Amino acid sequence: MQTGLSVVICARNEEKNIRLLLSDLDNQSYKAKEIIVVDDNSDDKTAEIVASFPNVRFIQNTGNGKKQALKCGIQAAICDIIVCTDADCRVPSTWLQAVVSSLAHKEVTLLIAPVRMQSDTSFWQQIQALEFLSLAAVTAGSAVMKQPMMCNGANLIFNRSVWLRAFDDLRVDEPSGDDMFFLMYCKKHNESIVYLKSQEAMVTIEPNNTIEQFRNQRRRWVSKSKSYRDSGIVLLGLVTFAVTVMPVFLLFSGLWMQALICWGCKTFVDALFVLNFASFFKGKQVVNRIIPLAMLYPFYVLYVTVPGLFCKVKWK
Repeated sequence: MQTGLSVVICARNEEKNIRLLLSDLDNQSYKAKEIIVVDDNSDDKTAEIVASFPNVRFIQNTGNGKKQALKCGIQAAICDIIVCTDADCRVPSTWLQAVVSSLAHKEVTLLIAPVRMQSDTSFWQQIQALEFLSLAAVTAGSAVMKQPMMCNGANLIFNRSVWLRAFDDLRVDEPSGDDMFFLMYCKKHNESIVYLKSQEAMVTIEPNNTIEQFRNQRRRWVSKSKSYRDSGIVLLGLVTFAVTVMPVFLLFSGLWMQALICWGCKTFVDALFVLNFASFFKGKQVVNRIIPLAMLYPFYVLYVTVPGLFCKVKWK
């Protein structure tokens, strides 16, 4: 019996990207039962482009913001299994086949699938790709160890009824975090969470073009963390923050040798961890940026964390 999949995509002003994604979905070796694009109050040509794909259902968000848009799409879906990605992503032709194969012999509430960041040879893009690789590695490593700490809404598969039941826990007041809050709901209620370790299911995202876009995105990611209630995730965040910024405080305290030792130990451990996942995430070409990123990272963390926690941010 064929497994039915509903693909749900939220889009706001994605005229530059949505055609590429929908073309990728047209070329899938395994066809979804339906593809739903939810327009979140776009004022560009997103609707016009989606209309050129006759097999795509196009609906309007009756609320405001990504979480409400997701709810509209998931409520409208006809299948029990929802596959989510973002409108600015690219997916391989094997994507849905890999998802179905993973679900064939197990009951899973939340399937966390891999995401990688594309990059060219520029320093700016490679630094972003390397930082994202480290986050993807934490996502994969923690999930494989049965202690999932992260997930990414760009490649997430889940049970429709459980997601709708969890909606009140997704913190609609926060501009992002539908993925992380759902992960925490599933952990809290002992739902089955599995990581899909397959390059055939890997979604690709593009790096930010400007520092402003990068800053706003990372501050948005940080802003939701103040609403986290999962002790493991909160502890991981606090320890990571403390270890990352410690060399800065030691340096400005005049303890430069201790700062160097602290920074060196963290960089060595991080490098070993990232190198372990670089091949899977096709990131070998960016690992030579580990030292420059490690030098910038403590200042970057301070730059995005404090405003992210105390300033108001928005999705788009």
